[in-house]
Amino acid sequence: MRTTPSSFAFKAAFSAFSTVWLAAASLGAHAQASGPSNTVTMLAKPALLGMQLSVRRGQQLGKVPPQVAQCVQSLRESSFTIVLASLLVERLEPKEVQAADEFFGTAVGKKYARHTLLQVYDAVDEKAPEALPDFSAAEYKELETFSRTSAGDKLLVRRVMEDADARQAIGSQIQSLLSSCGAKP
Repeated sequence: MRTTPSSFAFKAAFSAFSTVWLAAASLGAHAQASGPSNTVTMLAKPALLGMQLSVRRGQQLGKVPPQVAQCVQSLRESSFTIVLASLLVERLEPKEVQAADEFFGTAVGKKYARHTLLQVYDAVDEKAPEALPDFSAAEYKELETFSRTSAGDKLLVRRVMEDADARQAIGSQIQSLLSSCGAKP
């Protein structure tokens, strides 16, 4: 198979993103009116970063044209909001969505989100701008407590956002974004 700029960036971005842990989000009219929830934002950041880092690497290797790389670098987290939010409401009950959003609004949830975001660098063989945050015993207990809820079980233990359908939907979004940036299939 011939590696084109689009296929290289897609494979690299998808590979990086699929290794990143995913969580949950709040949706519906409230989320649309007030903007993405804590959890949708937490999910969108690593998706976008993985794509951007992978495309940057592709440009360095001469496989992605500069104008495509520049376009991808200008994308915002909102580029992934709709697909991620849709996947989440398909996999979580409304109460689970709310519980996940509440958790990712806490200090420990935000710290976990930062940890997740920084892991993207490792997934694409890049040096992270800072060390992964350490969790205290109390913070770890809070994380463990969340993992025992139905939302936490689905997101942290069973990883429902990493199934084949989710990967396909996210991959399609990455491909669509690459195409909108002028990458050739």
